[in-house]
Amino acid sequence: MSTSIGMLHFSGSPRLGHLGDLDVYVFDDAMVLIQGLTPKGGLAYRTLQNRGLLGMAVTASSVHRSMRHQREQAETAGDVSAVSLAKAVDGAEFIPLTAWAGARLEKGGLGKVCKLTLTTVSGKSETWRWNWKKNGPTLDEAADILGSALGERFVNAMTAPGSASQ
Repeated sequence: MSTSIGMLHFSGSPRLGHLGDLDVYVFDDAMVLIQGLTPKGGLAYRTLQNRGLLGMAVTASSVHRSMRHQREQAETAGDVSAVSLAKAVDGAEFIPLTAWAGARLEKGGLGKVCKLTLTTVSGKSETWRWNWKKNGPTLDEAADILGSALGERFVNAMTAPGSASQ
């Protein structure tokens, strides 16, 4: 059974192309990503979705409700393995740690924005950006949890000589 290392909660949309909050449950053998599901809906929903601000409000509200439901499912699942958690939560994304070739935490622009670039063994990468002062884990939290899970594959460029730190 896998052992939980910690959970990283991101408010907002740290993943490009995804809406809503992101909860990342990190285990010693996998990560489980939980992010609100975007509704597929019928004709009425698709018509609203293309209506500017009203469509965005409807979509955001639906994603928020979905995320609340998913968090309830995760809480109900309790202290389980990564596989069990991914099965218990609708739309959860299970990613074994062996799928990650590396991760790099670095300054992501102006102010208190940082970015985490995750690279898979197949060479694809995904970048998450967040303001660690307002809507995400602190740098120490992210570095501790990801460093424990990924070991030498994790690079914390925020504390490297010559880079900005908290």
